[in-house]
Amino acid sequence: SASGTFLPQVARETNWTLEEFLGHCARDKAGIGWNGWKDAELYTYQALIIEEKDFH
Repeated sequence: SASGTFLPQVARETNWTLEEFLGHCARDKAGIGWNGWKDAELYTYQALIIEEKDFH
């Protein structure tokens, strides 16, 4: 079983399309090939981003 993830803000920072985002995650993170996401079980999540300046 392979798994891979990108933090949600990666899509925004890279300006990838949805298919590019899924392809990069499948190939670069999970190692299941560019189109591997099409047969994968997908999960979504949200992230709370805390920056150092938030503590000053």
